[in-house]
Amino acid sequence: KACEGKDGDARSDCMRKELCAQSKDPAKCEAQAKDWLAKRDAARAACKGKEGDALRSCMRDQMKK
Repeated sequence: KACEGKDGDARSDCMRKELCAQSKDPAKCEAQAKDWLAKRDAARAACKGKEGDALRSCMRDQMKK
């Protein structure tokens, strides 16, 4: 409910903050979320231009690194 009315990146940030606020260690949760987002962005850049199964396979391989 705290994130209603927000769209895109603002909604994602709000949802992450709300989720981490409820965790046992909010600072650790935020750090892990930021690391994951950076890894996801790097994988998207590496897989740019691919579609379908090739994209899924590329993203899976990049996220394992």
